[in-house]
Amino acid sequence: MSEITTKKLRVVKLLEILQQNTDMEHPIGTNELCSKLAELGIKPIGVQ
Repeated sequence: MSEITTKKLRVVKLLEILQQNTDMEHPIGTNELCSKLAELGIKPIGVQ
């Protein structure tokens, strides 16, 4: 997969996670967000 496609996929998956798991009273922390990305096989930004 190209780098641009990977970045777009990461953004889409971030949006999906946020929509499904958060609201104004239930925010999600960075560590939990990174864990959810890792469960999907997506490395967070800055991780090689």
